Amino acid sequence: MPFELIKYMKPSTKRVLSIALAGLFLIGAIFVYSRLITQEFGAIDEKRGSVAAKEELFNNQKTAVDQVKNVITQSQGMESIRGTVSLALPEGTDTTGILHQLNAIANINQVTFNSLTIETPLVQKQKDFLIKELGIVRVQMAVFGSYESLKNFVKGVETNVRVANIENLEIRPLSVGGGELYALNMKVEFFYQTAVLGGQK
Repeated sequence: MPFELIKYMKPSTKRVLSIALAGLFLIGAIFVYSRLITQEFGAIDEKRGSVAAKEELFNNQKTAVDQVKNVITQSQGMESIRGTVSLALPEGTDTTGILHQLNAIANINQVTFNSLTIETPLVQKQKDFLIKELGIVRVQMAVFGSYESLKNFVKGVETNVRVANIENLEIRPLSVGGGELYALNMKVEFFYQTAVLGGQK
């Protein structure tokens, strides 16, 4: 038996045999490490690299999506501002809009029109068409109603969504005895944008 042979070996032979066996185990361990464990480490490093690349791609795409969202949000904000400006300062005279707004303000305040005249001044051609300039539509009107109604009518014209300036006004009672009805003569300037890119309206 092998173990019985080892029992009768000389101590020096046993030491040599132990050293040889230890060397064989060391060589086997190195072989296993180099062939199996090293390969597994390589596979793990490859997977780590793939995960890092995918994570970087995800972060880049997320950043791009966030930037697009910001652009869309800013664009929507600009469109909202542009819409508000278009209501306050339309591109063109838009006299129909003026008539509708004045009629609405008069109806709300129970004021009746006696006369209304619209004067659209000529706009001089500008050299720089990149700048939107302001034109003026002048409206001369005569209305009547109670003093409080006329006062509210004037306030409504001043605070209307479209930019306007009351050039002059005159109010007087309709009867000598100081009745409830008063007459109001008023001239109002309504502003609009006259020049647009590449031409004029």
